[in-house]
Amino acid sequence: MDHSCTCFCTSAEGKVKVTAWDLRSGVLVKSYALHGAEVEDRANCICTIGNEILLSSLQTKPFICYWDIKKEQLCNRISCAGLVTAMTCDPFGEYCAAAIREKIYIWEVSTGNLLGMCCQHYKVVDVLKFTDDGVHLISAGKDCRIIVWKLASVLSDAFESSGQSIMYSPRNYYSQLKDQCVRHVWSDHSLPVTDIWCGYGGLKSRIVSSSLDQTCKVYELSSGKLICSFLFDFGLTSVTADCAETRIFVGGSNGKIAEVDLYLQVIFFHAKRMQHKAIKYT
Repeated sequence: MDHSCTCFCTSAEGKVKVTAWDLRSGVLVKSYALHGAEVEDRANCICTIGNEILLSSLQTKPFICYWDIKKEQLCNRISCAGLVTAMTCDPFGEYCAAAIREKIYIWEVSTGNLLGMCCQHYKVVDVLKFTDDGVHLISAGKDCRIIVWKLASVLSDAFESSGQSIMYSPRNYYSQLKDQCVRHVWSDHSLPVTDIWCGYGGLKSRIVSSSLDQTCKVYELSSGKLICSFLFDFGLTSVTADCAETRIFVGGSNGKIAEVDLYLQVIFFHAKRMQHKAIKYT
C-alpha cells in the first residue's frame, strides 16, 4: 500500500469502521474495526503515526485503539477517563493528546503512560492539533476559544506536581498552569470552533481556524496577532491549505468547498467587483 496516495475515512455500512482507500484507483485497500464496538466517526478522533500505526477512539467505550496499518491488527489500547471528543499525535509519534470533554490528557505512545493533563476550556474540546515541530499543542471547542499550549511546560508542570493527583489538583494549580503553560488564548470567534490547520515553520508558522460563525481566521503563532479574517455565507466545518500556503480551502455545513487566494491583490475600491475572484466555490 502506497501511503502517499492513501486516504483514511470512516464507513457506516453495517457498523462504523475505519477504511483506507487508494486515491488514484478508488479501490478499498484496508479495513480496521473492533469486535463489539464502533470507532468514532469524526475526523478529529482519527490520526496516524507515520506509515505504521493508526489511532482511533471509540464511540461508546473510553478507549483509544492502536492498529497496525499493514496487518490490520489491533496492537494496543489506552484506557481513558471518559469518552474521547478529540485526539491527535505529535509529528514524531511520541505523544498522543486526547480531549475528554473540557480536559486534555497527554499520553506517551510507546508505553501508554499518562504524562500530564491541562484544562482551561469551559466547554467540550472538539479540536486538537500539534504544530509541525511538536512544540505547541493547539486546542479549540464549543467555548469559542483557541488555546495554544507549550507542551514542554505542560509535561514538566505535571512532573513537578506528581506528588499530588493530576486529576484532582488544588484550585490554584489551574491559575499557575495558565501562566506557565499557555502561550496564546484567542477568543475572536462567536460560535464553536470546528477545525484548525497549522502551517509550517514552527514558531514562525501561521494558524488557520474555522468556525460555525461563518468566519475563517488566520493567526501568527509567534506574536499571537490576528492577521486576517474571511467571512462566508455559511457555517464552516473544516479548513486546510496547500503546501505553499497560498490558498486556504474551507468546507461548509451546506456541503460546499470554498477556496481563498491569500495573495490575490485586490484594489480597495474594486473589492466588490473582484471579491468573487478571491473566493471560489466548488
